[in-house]
Amino acid sequence: MKIFSKGIFHSLLLLTLLFSGCLNNTNTSKSYNEIPPMLRLLTNKAQSAIEQGYFDQGEQAVLDYLASKKPNVYNWFQERNFKVRVNVVGDYAVVLVCDGGKPIFEDTYCSAGPPDKDHREKTNQKACEFSMTTKEIKSFCE
Repeated sequence: MKIFSKGIFHSLLLLTLLFSGCLNNTNTSKSYNEIPPMLRLLTNKAQSAIEQGYFDQGEQAVLDYLASKKPNVYNWFQERNFKVRVNVVGDYAVVLVCDGGKPIFEDTYCSAGPPDKDHREKTNQKACEFSMTTKEIKSFCE
């Protein structure tokens, strides 16, 4: 005795495949548009850490400071598997956000607009490394 006809079975199979494909796409895509407002919060707190001398103990000390002072913001990046790095250029904190080992945004606390550097379209940068120069920082901050 047949429970389903071939047509119904194929239709159900097709719907199952389409539905599972939609679920997989939503889980793997990331929206970089959500990063700038979160990054602004992080760069402001990173500047505070720099001014308090945390960078004298190394980058990890600043990251630990960020995790303790802005846990929701810092964890937001961690939950999405973004790597956050902090550096000092001149007297200014620079925060770099990377995804899959590639830089996405590089920012200082100096301007409230979009991140100072957007690396998404640059194909020549492969490593999660800082690129901001002292001259660039001065143009953003002074």
